[in-house]
Amino acid sequence: MGDEGKLYVPPELVAIYREKVVPVASMLTPNQFEAEQLTGFRIVAEKDGREACNILHAAGPSKVIITSINIEENLLLIGSHQKEK
Repeated sequence: MGDEGKLYVPPELVAIYREKVVPVASMLTPNQFEAEQLTGFRIVAEKDGREACNILHAAGPSKVIITSINIEENLLLIGSHQKEK
């Protein structure tokens, strides 16, 4: 979808990803920018990354790995798994 603050797809596709693709996915691997686009939630701390995972879980996928999270000059990866409903 995008990275470093820029979309690689037309902006109108973000809503389609959010509303149509995410709910049917079993696993998502967005980077920080994509997770922020999909959740509408800004990730500026590790706890924000965990909250973004929870928001994405609530939308459908049981596995979420947010990659390339840049916080205070540290590059993080946050993964989360919830039992499928």
